[in-house]
Amino acid sequence: MGIIVCRLIVHFLLRYSMAYKPEKEQVLRDLGKSIRAARKALGLTQEELASVAELDRSYIGGIERGERNISFTVLWKLSKVLERKIGDLTKNINGGTSDSE
Repeated sequence: MGIIVCRLIVHFLLRYSMAYKPEKEQVLRDLGKSIRAARKALGLTQEELASVAELDRSYIGGIERGERNISFTVLWKLSKVLERKIGDLTKNINGGTSDSE
């Protein structure tokens, strides 16, 4: 009985993680677009943003392309440099779910 339960759990986890991946990728792309727009609105280059936020320029590029899953503290740092509230950077990101959920 225990082996069957373990197999069901593994099956569920694999299935859930595969369904979650495209949604996660879209969320990261949306966040990257938001950060890029805020950076450009201030007239900053990626190099300038990276320097002030004490991050690597290539890391900023990865964030803006949605390739990096950043920590909350990095998001906080970027929000300070970009003169935006964290909520403003994330307000149009819903992960593919409707607002009513």
